[in-house]
Amino acid sequence: MKMMVALNNIVRVYGKGSTQVQALRGLNMEVAKGELTVVMGPSGSGKTTLLNIIGGMDVPTAGLVRVDNVTVNDMTESDLDNYRLRKIGFVFQTYNLIPALTAMRNVELPLLAAGCNSSEARIRAVELFQVVGLENRMNHRPNELSAGENQRVALAAALSNDPPVILADEPTGNLDTNTAETIIDYIKSITREFNKTVILVTHDPAVARKADWIHIIRDGIISSRIKPSQLDEAVTSYDKFIRTRIDQVDNEIQMIDSKVQQGLIEGNDFMEARGNLVRTIEVLREELAKLGHI
Repeated sequence: MKMMVALNNIVRVYGKGSTQVQALRGLNMEVAKGELTVVMGPSGSGKTTLLNIIGGMDVPTAGLVRVDNVTVNDMTESDLDNYRLRKIGFVFQTYNLIPALTAMRNVELPLLAAGCNSSEARIRAVELFQVVGLENRMNHRPNELSAGENQRVALAAALSNDPPVILADEPTGNLDTNTAETIIDYIKSITREFNKTVILVTHDPAVARKADWIHIIRDGIISSRIKPSQLDEAVTSYDKFIRTRIDQVDNEIQMIDSKVQQGLIEGNDFMEARGNLVRTIEVLREELAKLGHI
């Protein structure tokens, strides 16, 4: 089976010196042509950085990125522009549509940018609206469409130049459960019917269960690659990890409160340390909420 996406020892470092942040830490990942692959992981684990590097919107500090047998690292800025236009379709949580334009015009724009004439662009756009079931909404603007309809327009726009790879960053994050299921069903159908390779970031286990493979990312590396049938075990394990970490941070807060009462820590240091711990708990609780447990 052809590997459409291959990442080898990807490192991405932001900043310098004491402000340096290592978003990816030697990440390895392969995705076969025609697969729907989901990436799951906690906030700050490197999910969006991973998509940006595959999509040519960011460059790795080290490592090798190959997509459709082309080494993305070697591309010039002009090459990257063409790569993003023709090889990658992007679907975002916030749709990324131009509010002043109709749905039809939003789907036509990538085609026109790729050199299609207006007649060709219109024919292709109409075909795509049929694919996503929105033939009767083509002339509406985004503010006249529901959230689910906007995401289907965004999906049509992502498909407009027939890219081999679709990157979707939390495409169901702003949608209710039923609408989210509709969107992921469209994405899965497109993967099968058009032989697209889709890499989708999500927190939603119901969405992840539709995938061919699930990659779990933690601390900037892919920690495991599992089938959807193994997801419940992975989610349960992650749930336990988060709850254990919350208990640990709670204990740290109690310890630091005790230290300030005993005069063992200065006020400014106390406020900074306690504030960091409280923010950590907030992030961990958000992760539990995204898993649907609180």
